[in-house]
Amino acid sequence: MKLKLKLLACTALVAAGAATRAADDIVLDTFDFDGSQASWARWWGAAPQLYEWDATMDADGNPASGALKVTIDFDLAAYGGDNQFAALRQFPQVDGAEYTNIVMDIYWDPSSPQRPWGDFGGLEVGYRHSGWSSRTVLNYGVPTTPGWLRITAPIDPLATGVETMNGLLLKMWSGAGDWGQTGRAIFWVDNVKLIARTDISAPPPVMSVERAKPGLQLHASAPGSQYQRQSIRTRNPAYSWIGAVDPVTYSITFNDYPGTAAGFQAHLFIVPGSSIPNWENAPDWNEPNCVFVQFGGNPDGSGYAAFRFKTNQPNGNSMYWSSGTIGDIGSGSIRGTWNLTFSPDGTITLAEPNGGSTNFTMDAESAALFGGPAYAYFGVQPNDVANIGRSASIGRIAITGLEAAFSDDFSGRALNTDIWEVIAEDAAGVVQVGSEALFWLSWTLPDRDFLPKVTDDLLFNQWYDIALPTMQLGGMRRALVYPDVLPALPIPGQYFFRLEKP
Repeated sequence: MKLKLKLLACTALVAAGAATRAADDIVLDTFDFDGSQASWARWWGAAPQLYEWDATMDADGNPASGALKVTIDFDLAAYGGDNQFAALRQFPQVDGAEYTNIVMDIYWDPSSPQRPWGDFGGLEVGYRHSGWSSRTVLNYGVPTTPGWLRITAPIDPLATGVETMNGLLLKMWSGAGDWGQTGRAIFWVDNVKLIARTDISAPPPVMSVERAKPGLQLHASAPGSQYQRQSIRTRNPAYSWIGAVDPVTYSITFNDYPGTAAGFQAHLFIVPGSSIPNWENAPDWNEPNCVFVQFGGNPDGSGYAAFRFKTNQPNGNSMYWSSGTIGDIGSGSIRGTWNLTFSPDGTITLAEPNGGSTNFTMDAESAALFGGPAYAYFGVQPNDVANIGRSASIGRIAITGLEAAFSDDFSGRALNTDIWEVIAEDAAGVVQVGSEALFWLSWTLPDRDFLPKVTDDLLFNQWYDIALPTMQLGGMRRALVYPDVLPALPIPGQYFFRLEKP
């Protein structure tokens, strides 16, 4: 049913004023006795990991205490891209927004392997939250400075999942082909704490409303992740153009695009392979071979596209920005339909929405690496922290000229899982806005304990609960509203909304 809105308004919300909370520091570990190391264990990573109590080491020089000793046996040749470790320290769930920092002392054994630029590796500090998800809050290049070092990792009180923090994470990835480490790394950890906010005073959230535009909405929704990829990909790897008897066209139509967001990109990846795992959201970096069509917008609404590729370069991307860029084109508008066509004679055509096009070719040796099974990915990437929370709307994607050809206009409420699967750092940021969607409700954070309400009559003052799935975009929470989530009210199509704290 298509609902005609007679009036759409948003009230000032009802709130009990600013919320004030105070918490105490949580001392997780000082490792004062043998057995205190038992809270730490391997979470993932192929590199062998050993966690022990060491009475001979203590950050405070206390002979009656000790430290956690961690031994990691890196081996790039043996473990490749999984040459890494991740250690988890579980604890009862806390509201992480009540704490400012994760702090700890570390001591790195000087005999440990180093990266070519002279540090012991990138130690990531983060936390686990409900649903077994995790968030990195600090990537610390461990210096070769001798002795104990203090690490302070800031906690974002607005991060998704922070209110269900239930574990501390330490990890280090060393799987890059050109700098991954091999050898035994040893380090010690002591004085692990969560530092409390002494006073938390937050203004009540403020609500806004906007009409929903149908299409596939791809949000750069992972907080703090500058290079997140938010994509969908073809469920079946049946989308290589190599060997096709007819021209093969990959088509994408942009309904909306943040043209003022410098660096924000949309992309098409064509990645050969038949079993690339669905948790791998950056195939353009991880996989050795990839076609990368980069789309971008300009402040005046114009746009551009560039055809790039790389071959035989796993865990890298430098070729895209040198010999791998072989074609590009500008357009008076980023909005509209862009087409990438591979002809059987080897000609590649990149066409922009206003009808302009450019032709080029890929060398035969490189093109041959894209034969056989291949996935097609369509998505966005912010490339700048200022672009986190922005989004692009796609009205149609089509691939023609192949046996598995399709066209999808994303008019339904849910992604067609016969064609697609979500491959994203934050899956909640991939939203199909169906043609029946009415509007987006948005409100500022923090919003803990606030609930959305609706009425059709401000004078009558009877407010009703509405159950809305929400997502977080930067410092905002958003909810997509369909007619059937709204209660039947005496004045059809007239709605007022507010947030209420019981």
